Amino acid sequence: MIVKSQKEALKTINLIAPEHLQIISRNPSFLVENSVAGAIFIGNYTPATIGDYFAGPSHILPTEQTARFFSGLSVFTFLRSYAVIEAKKEFYRKYGKYIEKLAETEGLKNHSLTIKIRNN
Repeated sequence: MIVKSQKEALKTINLIAPEHLQIISRNPSFLVENSVAGAIFIGNYTPATIGDYFAGPSHILPTEQTARFFSGLSVFTFLRSYAVIEAKKEFYRKYGKYIEKLAETEGLKNHSLTIKIRNN
């Protein structure tokens, strides 16, 4: 596609969320930093074939606009991540009422109750 401005390009790119995106622009930085795509190729001399067969990124990329929320297959795909959370009694005095209210707003009475119990 040929577009008139980088803003127009970015809007179109992020709507499509392409599997492969080749950016041919005098100043590609803005688009590279803000685009949602499976893989981004910069300039006239960097077709997707370079990425598929030579440069190293995975050939397994998100299709059908899933680049909006998925990345290409990588070593990180096989790593497990998790959160570790710890609260103390003082936490409930400061934030308990807000958490209770959020849980109640979502209709999760037992979630609210778990906070209420600890907040007494």
